[in-house]
Amino acid sequence: LILEDADAVPKDKDTCGKKRHRCEQCGKSFSLKYTLTQHQRLHTGANLTFCRLCDTKFSTKQNLAVHMRVHTGEKPFKCDQCGSSFKHMGTLKHHLVVHTGKRDFSCDECGRSFGQLSHLRGHQLIHTGIKKHHCDQCGKAFLNQNGLKPHQNLHTGTVFSCDQCGKEYFVENSLKRHQRIHTGEKPFTCDVCGKSFFWSEKLKSSTVVLKNLCGVV
Repeated sequence: LILEDADAVPKDKDTCGKKRHRCEQCGKSFSLKYTLTQHQRLHTGANLTFCRLCDTKFSTKQNLAVHMRVHTGEKPFKCDQCGSSFKHMGTLKHHLVVHTGKRDFSCDECGRSFGQLSHLRGHQLIHTGIKKHHCDQCGKAFLNQNGLKPHQNLHTGTVFSCDQCGKEYFVENSLKRHQRIHTGEKPFTCDVCGKSFFWSEKLKSSTVVLKNLCGVV
């Protein structure tokens, strides 16, 4: 198995934000030639580092160190708003948008807004209907990895179980959402009435109702 952890490589954005260096082996593009060179080692097999627990290969020792958190369970990046912890800094940054409510990226087809550009691009696939992610077991296609990975768990039998009640989920994030029922954690707080909620969906619906009642824009 060969992986490359994006959290552990230099940020590949130049001043124009364009990715000009393309890998001839897999088509992946990078802004920095250095990042492309590191990536190409995954194809050539030159100077790769290996995980002793699962034999996954990495182009740098730094990437391997980040990967090891999968095995150790280490989550060094903690949200100062709700206490949630994450394995990667990038995941924490994405999570923080939930608390700020900032949504700068809007879909020009339906007007729906998102806190991250990657989420907008994923959403736009709904309008295009393009499904690039295929299951290697049955061939079923999905819009994104978020749809493909839970489906693949159906083939492998991989489930995530709640240690409190035994309920099982094919998606790890679904388990985390469920566990808030047991812990009582309510990380989403309404800035209109101060009420807190288990899930962001409940916060959104409550905020819309209150703002309509109070005439808040």
